[in-house]
Amino acid sequence: MFMIRTAITQHFIRAHVCDSDTNALIERQPKSVAAPTIRLAIREFLASLSTMPAHYCRKSSSKKYFERTFYSKMEVYSVYREWCGERNLVAASRQVFVDEFDEGNSAIFRPRNDQCDMCVSYKEGNVDEATYALHIMRKDMARAV
Repeated sequence: MFMIRTAITQHFIRAHVCDSDTNALIERQPKSVAAPTIRLAIREFLASLSTMPAHYCRKSSSKKYFERTFYSKMEVYSVYREWCGERNLVAASRQVFVDEFDEGNSAIFRPRNDQCDMCVSYKEGNVDEATYALHIMRKDMARAV
């Protein structure tokens, strides 16, 4: 009945679904899984990159933002491949790298127009540390409310 509804012949089913010798169903091969050492190397690489605090995000944000040196995941991946080459490691595929990148709750920092002037000035070196520390303390107190 299934073959009539879908217009599939018995020959098609035997050729593509069943093993020709035993007429039994063919077991599907499992997806290839990246070696745990490769995934561990990706995590180690991502941990070595400099991160910045999530500014103007929710108080409980757990996302890890990488600094503005990268503009896309492909740029991070190309740096990862160079990093693997220096250490004589096998680089993972791009898809495995992106999966680990996303699984690690990572993102590339994209500045918004409403950035805090004090924080931007501090990063540019125009504000001293004492003023900036006071600013951060006030900001944390405001978020706690």
